[in-house]
Amino acid sequence: MLIRIACKNAQEASCLVANLLSDLEQPCGACPADGIVLCGRSPLGGPVTVRFTPENRLEIEGAEELLKPILEGGSIVGRNYAPKSDEFILGGKAADLWLRTADMCANKKVIPVRYRYTTGTGMMQSAEAICGAIEEANLIDLERDDPRKRLALQRGALRECRKMERRIQRMLESKQYPGINVHRAATWSKDVLTVRYMCAAWYKKDQERVAKIKKDTRR
Repeated sequence: MLIRIACKNAQEASCLVANLLSDLEQPCGACPADGIVLCGRSPLGGPVTVRFTPENRLEIEGAEELLKPILEGGSIVGRNYAPKSDEFILGGKAADLWLRTADMCANKKVIPVRYRYTTGTGMMQSAEAICGAIEEANLIDLERDDPRKRLALQRGALRECRKMERRIQRMLESKQYPGINVHRAATWSKDVLTVRYMCAAWYKKDQERVAKIKKDTRR
């Protein structure tokens, strides 16, 4: 969804952009010939594109959840729209994925009965593994506990996300799963991708924190 926002001044525009983008990506293919475009990921892990237009006006795609307070008339200057706890939000998104997977696997129109104990069980096991790894990793303190275990759990969650993505794509392509249409596959895959992107951002941030802790310890 494209949202257009008219900022009062450059300060307001700068504050908004800083709160919408936590990671930048190459904007190849999105750049107009006479304008500036920023592409990346929001603090929630979703894709965001920001186009700058004259007079401090911005065209924004993505990050609707973060933009909601602004659209309701609030000021953005001095606010921080980043989540207070990335791990807590990620845990909720993982639970959403688990629930979606449970609904899909329980629907015989989606997963035929003859594949309930193979495909269905495998998908639920992956969803359970993702939730378990994220929750356990969140209980490990990087400074007081072994950071390698926390990073390993995060990698495990990312691995299971990729497995789920590939399986959903294969089911969409297979004639054995006629109930997996483009819409269902896209909806299910979006939940998986949301968890994977957020977990990848968390993993990257923790890697940087661990490197800093090791560097400070050597001093």
